[in-house]
Amino acid sequence: MTPPAENRGREGPSAKPFKRADCSGRRPFFKTPELHAIVCSRLGRDLRQRSETFAFLRVAVQQARFAGRVLLVADGTAAAPWVRRAAQLFDVPTAELTDRSRRKPASQSVDSELIERADRVSAIWVRKKGLIADALRSRLRKRRDDSTWVAVCADPNSDAADLIQSGAIGWYRPHAPSVDPARGKPGNRCTETETETGAKNSQSSPSADWSEYLVHCTRAQTGQIAGQSKQQFQDELILGGVAANPISPFDALLSILSSGWLYAGARLSCQRFPVVCWSAVPLPQLLKRRTFRSAVGRWDYQPYGFAIHRRVCSRLGVQPVVYGLPKERGRLPSDQHWRFQALGNGVNWQEEREWRCRGSFDLQQISPHDGFAFVPHAWQKESIREISRWPVHVIDGCPHTDKSVQ
Repeated sequence: MTPPAENRGREGPSAKPFKRADCSGRRPFFKTPELHAIVCSRLGRDLRQRSETFAFLRVAVQQARFAGRVLLVADGTAAAPWVRRAAQLFDVPTAELTDRSRRKPASQSVDSELIERADRVSAIWVRKKGLIADALRSRLRKRRDDSTWVAVCADPNSDAADLIQSGAIGWYRPHAPSVDPARGKPGNRCTETETETGAKNSQSSPSADWSEYLVHCTRAQTGQIAGQSKQQFQDELILGGVAANPISPFDALLSILSSGWLYAGARLSCQRFPVVCWSAVPLPQLLKRRTFRSAVGRWDYQPYGFAIHRRVCSRLGVQPVVYGLPKERGRLPSDQHWRFQALGNGVNWQEEREWRCRGSFDLQQISPHDGFAFVPHAWQKESIREISRWPVHVIDGCPHTDKSVQ
C-alpha cells in the first residue's frame, strides 16, 4: 500500500506529528503551569506558636518551585501575606485572583473560589468547622484525585483527620523536631502554667518596701520584638529562624539582663512616642489583681521583671503618667505628650499608677543597690545570677489561672 503523499519520506508506521516525552519531571515549555493554592485558617494572635504551620508553608512553596507551578494568591485570605512573602524568598511566580477575575458572586468567600479554581491545594492549617474546611470538602466531593493535600499536625483543633476521611491526602512533615512549642528549647524556658503556679513553691518575697520602688514586668512576646521590623519578623517565621521562637516572660527578662536595656514600645500608648512603662503599685498588689486583657491577648502583669527605686527613676527622667480624656492631651506641652494616657472605656487605667520614660532605658545606670530582678522560681534565680549584675529575688503572690493566650 502506498503511503499518502504527505507522509512520504518519514520513517516508521505513523505519519502523525508527536510530542517528545519529557522524562525530566519538568513541565514541557508549551504547557500552561499549574496553579497551586496554599490556604490556611486564621493563625491567631500568637504567631510564635505556629512554627509547625510555617514549616509546612516552606515545604509547600518549595514543592511549587520544583514542580514549576504558579502560586495562586488572593487578598482577604489568611495565607495571602505569608504566601506572597514566601514566594519572594524562594523565587516562585504568583498569580493574583482579583475582584475582576473572580467568577463567583461576592457572597462566596475568596478562599472558597481560590480552593475551587486551583489545580492543586496545600492546606497548611485547617480549623474544625471553619470556612476553609467546608471549601475543602466541597472540592473533595467534586474532584476525586490527589490534588488536595492537608497538613497533619498535633493541634487538637485541626480538622485534618476528618478531611483525610473525606478524601484529602494527609501531609506529614518528616523529621519534625519534638520540641514543646510552649518551651521552644528544652531546659531553659517556662510555660504559662509554670508562670502562674510557680510562686506557690518559691522562696519568700524580698524584704524591700515595695512602695518605694517602681516595677517593670516582662511579658510573653507574641509578635515582633523591640528593634525588629515587621518584615524581619515575618521572614524569621517563614524561614524558621531562632528569632521567631516562642518568648516567655522569663526569656524576655533574660534578654533584658543580658543586653542591659529596657526597649521602648508603643502598643498601648501613642505610636509617635515609644516609652518604657513602670507601675508604682506594690508588686504583690499588682499580681493579686492582675487581669487577662483579651483586647491585646495577654496578662497585664507577670511575676517577672525589674524593680528600681523611685527616687533613682525620677532622677533619670522617669515621670508619672498624666491621665485624661483624649481631647485633653493638647493641654500638655508638646514635649510632654508621651506622658499622656487616655482614660479607658470600661478599664480604669489610673489604677495602674503608671510611670514612663521616653525612649529606651539603659539599666547600666542602675547600681545593684538601687535595682533588682524578680522571678517566681528559685531555679530561675540560680540561672539568672550568672548573667545579672543586679540582685535577683524570688517573689510570691501570683494567683493560679487556666487562661491562655489564643
